Amino acid sequence: MIGEPTGLRTVGAHKGCYEYRTTITGMDGHSSEPARAVNAVHHASRWISGLMGLAEELATRAPDPSPYSPPSTTFNVGTIDGGQGRCVVANRCTFDWEMRPVQRADSDFVKARIAEVEAGLLAEMRAVYPAASIQTEVVCEVDGLEWLEASPALDLMRVLLADEVSANGGDLPVDVVSYGTEAGLFQAAGIPAVLWGPGDIGVAHRPDEFVEVADLETCLGMLARLGDHMSS
Repeated sequence: MIGEPTGLRTVGAHKGCYEYRTTITGMDGHSSEPARAVNAVHHASRWISGLMGLAEELATRAPDPSPYSPPSTTFNVGTIDGGQGRCVVANRCTFDWEMRPVQRADSDFVKARIAEVEAGLLAEMRAVYPAASIQTEVVCEVDGLEWLEASPALDLMRVLLADEVSANGGDLPVDVVSYGTEAGLFQAAGIPAVLWGPGDIGVAHRPDEFVEVADLETCLGMLARLGDHMSS
């Protein structure tokens, strides 16, 4: 059981979470003569535009129906840093970005298409500055938690949440989410996994993040039942 802010609801599947840092190296110069330099910030903006331009194609690749919201693989460029001043052509630009694939094939598709974008940019850059480069560092590539109808982890949740199962006509409500966790790593290692925990992902990673006291009390009760079950 992976503790995540699921609103005390059982989550049986989630998207992957792939994180990267891309660095573009160009050649500095005076902004009055841009053709004699290679602007890393300009080329970074074109690289990012190429990435964002794949969103429409990825929408057509989403499973139909898709259990996720949004239904397809998404991107986010979270930080970007480069340049020295308004009158200096930037010789370096670094940006952090992520991809949340619905399926592994989407990540392969994105990497292949971005390689095409990079090839075009590098040809232009190296025509002016042969040492120009585009390098992407893998921060993490965590596969999603695949939905499994028959899962020992879900069976355990049905035992621990017997009251919820009873109130729902004998069935356990199971959600899917678009954020990533380490659950996919456990599943890949052959260990069944599920998400459950107090809190709301809608207020996570922002100022004034909080968890309701009542949710924490419910969570403590759940942990007590888990302890009793494991020791019985």
